[in-house]
Amino acid sequence: MAVQTATTLRMAIAHLGMIADTSLRQVDGATAAADQVLVGRPVIVTRNDNHTKVTRHMASGDLTALSGKLIGVTMHSHWANVQGFYAKGDAVNVIRVGRVWAITNMNAAPVAGTVAQVAIVDGSPVFTNTGGTAIPGWQFSGEYFVDPQGNKIAEVELTIPQIAAASGA
Repeated sequence: MAVQTATTLRMAIAHLGMIADTSLRQVDGATAAADQVLVGRPVIVTRNDNHTKVTRHMASGDLTALSGKLIGVTMHSHWANVQGFYAKGDAVNVIRVGRVWAITNMNAAPVAGTVAQVAIVDGSPVFTNTGGTAIPGWQFSGEYFVDPQGNKIAEVELTIPQIAAASGA
């Protein structure tokens, strides 16, 4: 009987929106407000007219006035977003506290403990270590990976952000 000694497939160490470890975490639920809410992206959770929580990607205006907004990162689900996104109206899991693998535009691993920043690149939010808006309480763990699809992903540690109210608010 032949014994398999090699494989042509290599399992990825992580994928977008994957919980990075079993540390304490807080996950919130909401409804996808846009046609495609991508996995592993920073998002804002707001309420619509009937007080339903809805989730959408962060946009440029959000980054200048984050005070009082519920923010997090969209999580991967094995049944809800097999295409890599949540469709409009889908139930979305948003991790607010814990460690998660998220999209980045960095080309190398960030320094562990560096404050995570969010930038809007080609209309979509990504994590970065320079040129974005710093999110106090969010930091990089130092882990970085390029997945089989070519996505650059970094492990981000989330805590409840300590965001000061905008002046004049």
